[in-house]
Amino acid sequence: MGNNIKILLALGNSLGDCVCITPAIHELKKHYPEITLDLMTNSAGIQQLFSHHPEIRKIILNPNKEELRTLWKDYNFAIAFPMSTENLYQLKRLGLQTFYPAYYHKPHAENAMDL
Repeated sequence: MGNNIKILLALGNSLGDCVCITPAIHELKKHYPEITLDLMTNSAGIQQLFSHHPEIRKIILNPNKEELRTLWKDYNFAIAFPMSTENLYQLKRLGLQTFYPAYYHKPHAENAMDL
């Protein structure tokens, strides 16, 4: 994977689900140390849980519709954890096409299978 790859992790509001994805975040950074991981959530509790996570660059809390539209321009990929209707709806509003049930990418993304 090339340099400057930015991934948006869309997390649900379930504390248990978010704790369970922590190993996935670690593995992404372990295998692709050059990537940038940002997190998006609607939960202040989830924001607080990940606020000092060493592998998360920034946390986006409660983005409104306009922020969602402009937000996506900054990312190469988005991954929804877990596969919830809420997360899928937010990512669909960004105009993303489906690549795999829990994985979305921009139509022009290269090497999508590398993840």
